[in-house]
Amino acid sequence: MPRKKSPPSLYRSCLRVVTEHTDDYFSESENPFQSLPAAISEDILHILQSLRPVAPAHYYICSILRTAQLRKVNLNLIDSDGAKHSRLPQILLNMKQPLLQELSLGGAHLEDDNHLVAVISGFHRLRILRLLLPNITDCVVTAIASYCLCLEELVLYCEHITDDSLQLLVRCSQLRTLRLESDRSFHPQTSLLTSFKLLSELKNLRRVKLPYLWQALHHFSTGNKLLLTEYQSTDDAVPTENSLVHICQVCPHLNRVNLVLRGHEDLSPLQWLRSLRNLSIKVLENESQPFFRIQIQPLLGVVGSNLVSLSLCLSGLDLGVISKSCSALRELEIVNLRKTFPGHDTQWTFPTLESFKFFLDADNTVTSDNLLRLLCGCPKLRELSLGWCRLTDDALQALVNCRAILRLNILEMSEVEDITVVGLKHLVSVESDLTMLSVFGCDRVSHQHISTLKDYVKERNYDLTIK
Repeated sequence: MPRKKSPPSLYRSCLRVVTEHTDDYFSESENPFQSLPAAISEDILHILQSLRPVAPAHYYICSILRTAQLRKVNLNLIDSDGAKHSRLPQILLNMKQPLLQELSLGGAHLEDDNHLVAVISGFHRLRILRLLLPNITDCVVTAIASYCLCLEELVLYCEHITDDSLQLLVRCSQLRTLRLESDRSFHPQTSLLTSFKLLSELKNLRRVKLPYLWQALHHFSTGNKLLLTEYQSTDDAVPTENSLVHICQVCPHLNRVNLVLRGHEDLSPLQWLRSLRNLSIKVLENESQPFFRIQIQPLLGVVGSNLVSLSLCLSGLDLGVISKSCSALRELEIVNLRKTFPGHDTQWTFPTLESFKFFLDADNTVTSDNLLRLLCGCPKLRELSLGWCRLTDDALQALVNCRAILRLNILEMSEVEDITVVGLKHLVSVESDLTMLSVFGCDRVSHQHISTLKDYVKERNYDLTIK
């Protein structure tokens, strides 16, 4: 059976009780958080965001922000549909934090950025700023460039930002991470020149997400060597045939590469990246099976032994090649797979694998026996996610009997055929490390079955969440 629930720490228990019953202990004129250490105030702030109803929690959030000397504030303010006004402006007015080093705000709609600009102007020591608000404007970015000169990480939604303010960020010379987030359908209001300017003048940049990234990198001569450690392309910005060569020459220190390809590109330049540890490849063409043999297999033969994370989104591959070439993998993700090649290497063993995501194409030929054989070769697996797979109760029981999945902490199954509540009940009744079981869209497992499993777990006080 899964492990029994262990009691939470005394600190956490006391913290939650006091936070949930603050109204009972203190009068409205008192501020119970004024003299607390910063670390405790930060923990209380986290708990307050999960409380319902929202109104009392909002009052105490403002009290903490107004008085406690915090180093880190992380607020995700999801406003309800019935709310007349966003809670964010009032919270910003109460944010008097001269010692703040990290600020993350997300979820709420910012109607007027004047309050945010005023708050940012007082954060001279800020090192990390994440503003995941949907309508950040040039005024906010200008304030950041004027007052937050110690920033090392900046993450913004950029849908309303233009070149005028974005180019000012070159003043933040300590920036190591700069990410401009947006919706997939977003068309940037900034230019290629601005992305090039930021890459040129922010000498400490390691991680970036910018519009026109590969085009901007293409404007550097091969004699320039940037310090970037990550490169990520998107579906709407597929590099040209020869751009990968240039990217690898200009960014020789890349250790994480995420590529979206058409299926005819040459991947051999990736062999030059001696620091490469994390590789993600998505092939857009429907028939991508030859691409694995021609490009990915030779590449893995050179860089595979250094990889700790590999993600492949394509229709056909050889698991034996991956197993043989990538002996140190800790994370493996395979998406949209239709079939596995037989290959010469019939042993599928991943001795160090801890996380495995296996989401197949709906029209795939992978059998329950194939899946059983694959999972039996992963003795250290801690997280497993399966989608559009075939897994019978007998195969699941065989995995349990050989102890192949008993070290799992998290098991997620989506659209898994043939599995029933009988197999799931057997899984949760044997001794294991399982703490989370998620079942979605499995035709032979109903909501009633899930409710029965939850009752079974609750009666035995197992430390297992089922959804």
